[in-house]
Amino acid sequence: MDLIHENDTLKITYSFWGRNGIMSFEVTNKLDVPIYIDWKKSSFIFNNEKLNYYEERSRQVTSGTSVAYYSSRSLGVAGHTNISVKTKEERVSFIPPGAHMFYRSSYRILENKDRYIHPKEAGKTYPIITDIDPEYADYFRNFITYSLSENGNNPAYIDDQFFISRVLSIKERDFRKTKKDSDKWVRYYPYKAGNTFYIRGLDRYKLFNRAYSNSGIMKEE
Repeated sequence: MDLIHENDTLKITYSFWGRNGIMSFEVTNKLDVPIYIDWKKSSFIFNNEKLNYYEERSRQVTSGTSVAYYSSRSLGVAGHTNISVKTKEERVSFIPPGAHMFYRSSYRILENKDRYIHPKEAGKTYPIITDIDPEYADYFRNFITYSLSENGNNPAYIDDQFFISRVLSIKERDFRKTKKDSDKWVRYYPYKAGNTFYIRGLDRYKLFNRAYSNSGIMKEE
């Protein structure tokens, strides 16, 4: 199940699945004009702590290329060239009309998982479901600034807030299974969903369901 924010301008589809949770989402432009997302004015926020999507930095990428030269006198002479390129992070993303882009942040939703690690739940029947009171839950937000102008005039904002609403403890054997697909066996995850992520314990997995708190804007699909 995915969480979707949709208005007249854009559609954002969230997917948190991954170890410790991943803030990733797809933005679709619903208009017939471009949309510009300003990452410097956008943030991931966990329990009111602001974490930047954009940093003023560049990175250097080095790649090697091998070339073989052939002539009538020699079977081959190998040459190797290193190419180094500096690239800057993209501050503003351009999304053409009707197009979409996928963004995967570097932030894990649940960096500190100590609160959810407990001793073995001896004597209990799996799966074990624990509902979280919203008053005591961990919250996080995705704050996005976007505009229909490349220079950022008349900006609009998306501010989607989520919280951990349920923790599901399951045995490792139930976390991933295999099934036959045509002539081969494939691995699949029965609990995989866009609004769910997991942490791993010694002999079990804990899955976290995210609910959203700004109702009337989001929907589940």
